[in-house]
Amino acid sequence: MKKITIDLKKLQKHGLRIASRVILLKVRLAFVVGDNLAVDELLGFKQCCNQYFICRFCGAT
Repeated sequence: MKKITIDLKKLQKHGLRIASRVILLKVRLAFVVGDNLAVDELLGFKQCCNQYFICRFCGAT
């Protein structure tokens, strides 16, 4: 987890350089996709699941 955090911070700060074309792409993390338990673990949330909603975004049951 620590490694991916460091890499994402570097990408956000420095972007992604493509030397053959002298291109600099700015990078931002927009979405984290996964089931509730995986996303909670990844983002450091309290890890508990309830029986009603599988997805916090679309409300799938």
